[in-house]
Amino acid sequence: MGARYLTWIDGEEALVELDQADDGRVTARISGEEREIREIALERRVGSGGAHHILLPDGRGFGGRVISGDKGLHTVILGSHRAEVRAMAERDAWMGDGDLGGDEGAITVAMPGLVVKILVEVGQEVSQGDPVLIVEAMKMENEVKSGRDGVVGVIHVGPGDSVEADAILAEIVDP
Repeated sequence: MGARYLTWIDGEEALVELDQADDGRVTARISGEEREIREIALERRVGSGGAHHILLPDGRGFGGRVISGDKGLHTVILGSHRAEVRAMAERDAWMGDGDLGGDEGAITVAMPGLVVKILVEVGQEVSQGDPVLIVEAMKMENEVKSGRDGVVGVIHVGPGDSVEADAILAEIVDP
């Protein structure tokens, strides 16, 4: 079973799908609006001090590092290549799991669901990534998180409400 991540690589949005085989080999598929679909197979090993080594099936190898920064920003150095990368699980992106780009304060989800619980009150201060409400979608309860720091300005839904994809559920405003 694979994992899917919504990423921003040097500012360009891409979907990264990773599948790991029992022998430890990984297949990575990268796709996006501005790039063709690329698929590579690799073997990843983590060395001392957090160093990574990637071995491609053709025998080429690359050493590198991942340097973690604030709010999900990572600097990935692989061989002579350097990229700024933000990543989150695709399911978390659907459910409003904090914002990776910019945020105007609207709390939305990318799929329809049922509001289970409101976790905040109007006027309450929240930080980026704080849970705001719980929505059941695809038979799972998902925390919907604030995409920015601020104050809860409006809550448009209540427990038991059905919500459509991309509907504004709450709004975070400047304090």
